Amino acid sequence: MKHKTLIMGSMLAVGIVAVVLCVGMVTGYSVFKPLTAVTPVSNVNTGVQSAAMKSTPVDTLPYITIDPVTDKTTGDLLIVTGSTNLPAGTQLMVQTGSFGENAMVRNGTGDVNHYSSPIDTSILKPGTLNITVTQMTGDPAKGNYKPGNVKATASFTLKGTFLATDTPVQPTITASDYIRLNAIGDRSVGDQFLITGTTSLPVGTVVIWQVNPTSLITDPNQTGTATGMMANSQVTKGEGNTNRVSFAVDTYALQPDQYFVTVSTSIGNLSQEFKPEGLTGSALFNIISGATGSSRSVNDTSVPGIFINPVSDVTTGDPLVVSGTTNLPVGTEFKVSVIPASSTDYNHPELAATISVIKGSTTGNLFSTTLATNGLPQGQHIILVSAEDASVTGSALFNVE
Repeated sequence: MKHKTLIMGSMLAVGIVAVVLCVGMVTGYSVFKPLTAVTPVSNVNTGVQSAAMKSTPVDTLPYITIDPVTDKTTGDLLIVTGSTNLPAGTQLMVQTGSFGENAMVRNGTGDVNHYSSPIDTSILKPGTLNITVTQMTGDPAKGNYKPGNVKATASFTLKGTFLATDTPVQPTITASDYIRLNAIGDRSVGDQFLITGTTSLPVGTVVIWQVNPTSLITDPNQTGTATGMMANSQVTKGEGNTNRVSFAVDTYALQPDQYFVTVSTSIGNLSQEFKPEGLTGSALFNIISGATGSSRSVNDTSVPGIFINPVSDVTTGDPLVVSGTTNLPVGTEFKVSVIPASSTDYNHPELAATISVIKGSTTGNLFSTTLATNGLPQGQHIILVSAEDASVTGSALFNVE
């Protein structure tokens, strides 16, 4: 059986306590494991070098420093950065107040490497908060993942009001409830940003975020390597009767690709099986290797690509035209599927068709099909166009009005 390895890049957990999954590898897709509690780094007090100590570290002694942090307001993106002489690839625990996240040491210049960790301040309590960055040792899969002897501390002021709750909530989902993600746009490898959205769910509702390559979702048994993320967080207070969902993303460990983001309500708890189930919101975005604003071209034949033309919103019963260009050869078969944006059931699409690539021009070959929308419910839907032989997928969003 073919398998694609999914590398969970910068996996993290948002919660009342610092609960973290470290970077690891799983085989296949949608593997959920209990989140593992990590000893609070505030209890580790050996080998400490404070960020406030500005003396030059001795070359033979490992160190971590934290760059100055400016004041923030709840809901802002906080990016914690600093330097270290620990080797590239070393795992760090970045704890901000009650929130803990993993970061990875990156290559720097000379003997000085660096790290950077995005923090969503929506779930933090305002006040003077401590930041602690600690070297982590061991392997979570072997049960010996723990803080090491090197750490740094700093503090900053978080303004605003507390937007989360001290006690997680698992509400009863009704037919009128929703989660809607805002458009994300193209991003470059290394970008750090917030994915945000709105929801009718109450503050404190526990949700699970997943960021996975679209191609891996449509064909979980393909070969090769893919990168993704999974995390849990809470619904926080929004505007009026609408609340907010948000997730801090670090694309440093993610490969250039098109990614499908889902945020779902969950079942289970942090000490047992914890997985998404129920209400889901979703969005699509690209991670590209160049500067933000550039994109893959149909003329770039080094990487197979399927490029769907913009899809207009339709009224139920109107024809849905799906067309686009590709650098795959004439005769390649594409599977066209339509699923609700709130669904993760890719094996049972609402609409489906099989088409073949036809000859185009020097700008690429072509594909096109028209689907009947009779019976499609109102709301947002996702179009997936996939070539199984090439393990490549294109996708687009549209609304049924």
